[in-house]
Amino acid sequence: MRSQAEISTEVSYERLSRLRDTGFRRVRPGIDNLSTRVLRLAGSRAEGCGNVRMLRDARTLGLSVDWTYRYGFPGGTDRSYSRVLAQFPALHHLPPMRSAVRCGDGISDDTEAALLAGVAAWRRDNPLGLLELVEDGDALVVLDDRPGFGRHEYVFAGEAAELLRYVDVPCPLSVLAARFGEQVHSRLADLRECGLVFTDAGSWVHVLPRPTNHRIQLANRP
Repeated sequence: MRSQAEISTEVSYERLSRLRDTGFRRVRPGIDNLSTRVLRLAGSRAEGCGNVRMLRDARTLGLSVDWTYRYGFPGGTDRSYSRVLAQFPALHHLPPMRSAVRCGDGISDDTEAALLAGVAAWRRDNPLGLLELVEDGDALVVLDDRPGFGRHEYVFAGEAAELLRYVDVPCPLSVLAARFGEQVHSRLADLRECGLVFTDAGSWVHVLPRPTNHRIQLANRP
């Protein structure tokens, strides 16, 4: 069994799966933040939604993720952090960051305190939450049992299921509006209220890992 693979945040699900199948159990994709704006200040070409997609796919495959939340880069604003921080609870079921590291003065003390509290809550709640997407014919079933969201079973059929499949990879709102009509924004807002999608820099991606036999075997391992 190999220990850790250094990878790009843009690695596809198929590539991640191959890494898992060749013996890797831990990846280090260089996820520094979940805000595209902050990532640009850090000199990264990654996208916030792409980083969330990486965490989701690693969760599906049972891979551990080594990542650090870096913040405070010069030129940053509190708004860059608060928009993503408000969505942290919807991500608590995904692999948490190992730590948070301040990299400059581009953040206020109040926002830093809120961010650090959000990081601590993510790490605390991660073992407690379950969120999974299950295929049921043409329909999609979402099983949700996370702290802060309660226990729910959502069934999506028809165009609602197609929308979720569309945002399996990060997708700009303009593309979604062209495909599903202008009402798609309110539908996405409803999904965000339920903690089923993540949005940043005008793009959207769902946060729903899929159950796999491999992850079930890992979970049942003594």
